[in-house]
Amino acid sequence: MAKKAAEVVCENPLGPELFRFLKDLKGHNDREWFQANKARYETEARNPVLQLIGGFEGPLAAISRHFNADPRPMGGSLFRIYRDTRFSKDKTPYKTHLGVNFRHRAEGAGGVHGPGFYLHLEPGECFAGGGLWHPDPEALFKVSRAFTNADVLAPDFPQRLAEACREAAPLVAFLCKALELPF
Repeated sequence: MAKKAAEVVCENPLGPELFRFLKDLKGHNDREWFQANKARYETEARNPVLQLIGGFEGPLAAISRHFNADPRPMGGSLFRIYRDTRFSKDKTPYKTHLGVNFRHRAEGAGGVHGPGFYLHLEPGECFAGGGLWHPDPEALFKVSRAFTNADVLAPDFPQRLAEACREAAPLVAFLCKALELPF
């Protein structure tokens, strides 16, 4: 008898060497060390996480078929290990964690700025969640309503304000629930 999609489980390819590598990288975060240990990064960290991503397609589809578990090493769900140091005071060249973003499949969904699920792997600091990361203005303003000065001064402004709040209520309720706050 075939398993239902909700019952699909992938095997966990991650082992303790993932955290050993990330801990070592944190202690030796320079290009020379990383180049000498790049094969170790690939076999102990990157490749097992890519296997996890590939195996997670079924469980993710059971949650929603609109999200993508893309195991490609570049351009897929795994964020790159290299840090962008151009505008940062911290010039260490590598991230000391691995980040995975299961993005929405729809074209125009916003990529990393659109809705999605996120997995953060860091020794002692692992977590998973869902939502938006730095939403772009277009997405941000879809949970808001603009008012002109004249709208604000109009006699029916309190009703317009109440309507805008009612439209945003499902999102606010979700956020309150996620933060264990009453709504």
